[in-house]
Amino acid sequence: MTLAVVLLSMIPGIFISGLKPLAYIATLVYISGEHKRRGHSWKELGIKLGGIKEDLLTNWHLIFIVAVALQLPIPLIAQAYWPDLFKHISDRIPLLNSSSIGLLILVLIVIPFFEELIYRGLLQQRLAWYLNGFVAVVIASFIFGLQHFTSGSPAVVAVDLTAVFVDGMFYGWIFSRCHNIFVSWAAHTAADLVGAALLLFLAYFPI
Repeated sequence: MTLAVVLLSMIPGIFISGLKPLAYIATLVYISGEHKRRGHSWKELGIKLGGIKEDLLTNWHLIFIVAVALQLPIPLIAQAYWPDLFKHISDRIPLLNSSSIGLLILVLIVIPFFEELIYRGLLQQRLAWYLNGFVAVVIASFIFGLQHFTSGSPAVVAVDLTAVFVDGMFYGWIFSRCHNIFVSWAAHTAADLVGAALLLFLAYFPI
């Protein structure tokens, strides 16, 4: 049921990018309704404040890899050798086309939290009830990647979605180690900040 809700909510956004927020809204409504109906603890979704500092310290190396090491190569290579890929990635991020502080907060802080709640706290956790933990991470990361689909040439789209999938694998790995949404959210937000800052820098100061 959970997988069906997540997948069905994504369909409108895959075809019309402006409808992508519907996926978050629909799934969050489902989470809220199920929580009230079954009386589940929010901790089951990884929403827990205790131990955040310890979990961050335990996973700092994975956070650094996904937030820094993985964010640098593709924009640098794309800007120098594959302009179509660079433009595709830049166009997919609304922040780069707006000076709105509200949009900055939404894109870099709020949406990553919702994504971690949906794809790690809900989907990955539920898949792990029935599947091997690694398989659960892979499936959740694959669906997470699909949510970021933007039309373009097959090669460009494939590279872009593969990069998002790899990021998702790290977020899922981090979450599986600590079961704390706030830690995978920290990694996700840091990666988005570094990636967006690099894209902005390269847009104004091309190499």
